[in-house]
Amino acid sequence: MSDLIYYFEDIVRPYNPCQIVVYEGDNDIASGMSPEAYLQDVITFTRMVEIFLPGTELAFVSTKPSPAREEWTDEYQEANTLVREFCMSKPHLKYIDVSQLMVDKNQNIKKELFLGDMLHMKPSGYQLWKAVVRPYLSECGRK
Repeated sequence: MSDLIYYFEDIVRPYNPCQIVVYEGDNDIASGMSPEAYLQDVITFTRMVEIFLPGTELAFVSTKPSPAREEWTDEYQEANTLVREFCMSKPHLKYIDVSQLMVDKNQNIKKELFLGDMLHMKPSGYQLWKAVVRPYLSECGRK
């Protein structure tokens, strides 16, 4: 998330997007960032979009659990809760929860959705996401 903020002027603003869907958090949390610090980065990015790209639709995708990073599951869940609550506090923000797609009814991570590294998803994992993310895309975001 910090790279998205740092490079905002290079990789976001010049394109004047009508909608931004952000998936971040896995690497941030796994590298030692606290869920609270991650939320502050989400807030900072949101504010940058509000100031420099007014009217741009913004959605945050939940951080997914993965077998390779199972030790951070609690932190991912906490970060997701914080981001979800933040998004609910602002009517122009959306929160897209993909984390529940990644676990079975007993809350065990579905390993069959992951490549051999148990971190990156197989196409089948992305197909699950597609069904959940697509309804959040606005008309301009579908182009």
